Parts: sequence; C-alpha cells; structure tokens
Amino acid sequence: IMPERDEFVPPMFNVVRRKDNPMDLNLGTSNKRVYLCYKKGPGNPICDVQLTLPSKGEAVDPGYNPVLSTPLGFPAALNSRDSSMVVSYKQDLDNLAELDDGPIFDQAVAELVQLGATMPPSVLLEPPTPPPASPS
Repeated sequence: IMPERDEFVPPMFNVVRRKDNPMDLNLGTSNKRVYLCYKKGPGNPICDVQLTLPSKGEAVDPGYNPVLSTPLGFPAALNSRDSSMVVSYKQDLDNLAELDDGPIFDQAVAELVQLGATMPPSVLLEPPTPPPASPS
C-alpha cells in the first residue's frame, strides 16, 4: 500500500512489521512510503518473497507471482535509485491436495506446472481429464 496515495491496510490484512513497526519498503530512499500487507487464513501460505530488477534483465523466477498493482490499482513496482523493483511471492502449494475435486483440480495443477510452479509430493500429477463431450 502507498499511504501518500490515500491507500490503507485492506480489511482482514496486516502490515509486515519489523521490531513492532510497519516496515517501509522504500526506507532510506527519497521515494514515497510503501508497505507490504498480508492476510492470514485458509489457503496456500506465502513461503518466499523475491525482488527483481527488470531494467537489469532480471526476470521473475518460475513459480513466483509478481505483485502488479496496489489495492487502488496503482503500479506496485518499488522504486530503487535507477529503476523499478518488482516484488513477487511464492506460495506453498501443499494445500492444493485438500481441494482435489476431479477434473477441475487436475486442470488447475497442470496449468500451475506449465507456469513453472513446483508441486509438493502430496499432489499427484496426472494428465487433466478432458471434459465430457457435449451432445450435438
């Protein structure tokens, strides 16, 4: 979130803190304040965060999801001295096994793998089941 753009912590979210204080990701620069928020609850937890500099030829690693916008739709790139930095996160996908619901689950897993996600051993990968043929 970016307070100078009138953004606030969304309901049910928390701000990342360091030593009990909200952690400004742009601390030490002359750029606007930027805070990372997270939400606790059911689902796949975040297990890693990555920073990349696209202007230096760096790319987001497979399996990571870039944070593209703030809650109000502003670009979420952090500003470094000479370029923008992208924050990406990786999720622990162990909880996908709990969602196993047949063909829809199989297709979702196949798409995640195609995007570069690594599946935990608890998720068995099988080719997605094609949908039933519709009557003509």
